[in-house]
Amino acid sequence: MAEIRDKTLNRGLRLPNLAGGGFQPRPEFNNMSRIAFSIFPALVLAAGLVVSAGSASAQTRPYSPRMTCAAAAAMVQTRGAVVMSTGPNTFDRYVRARQFCTPVETTRPAWVKTADNPQCFVGYTCEDVENDRFPF
Repeated sequence: MAEIRDKTLNRGLRLPNLAGGGFQPRPEFNNMSRIAFSIFPALVLAAGLVVSAGSASAQTRPYSPRMTCAAAAAMVQTRGAVVMSTGPNTFDRYVRARQFCTPVETTRPAWVKTADNPQCFVGYTCEDVENDRFPF
């Protein structure tokens, strides 16, 4: 068997000496493999950092039963649109005006329960426009 010395990886490869040619390894494939395996741990670390940063930036929704009526209404007025929890498992999106809805939606007045008022007007919810021509 003949020994071939790969200068780029500095390791010897033992290959059978085949008369008339035969399979010869391509050195650039070995380099690509080496680069890929050296970059892989860095990519895994970067992906982990992105996932942890995404979960750290998650925000909790405002909970209307613990807020005053004025505070809940002011939050919708200042932000324009707010996703607010109205109970342990319920929430809705409240908006200041129709401009915060999609073009095919309209507004409907919305009241929520707050700490000081069982029916506090906070703004509007967006809902689809009812179209009698296309009732589907």
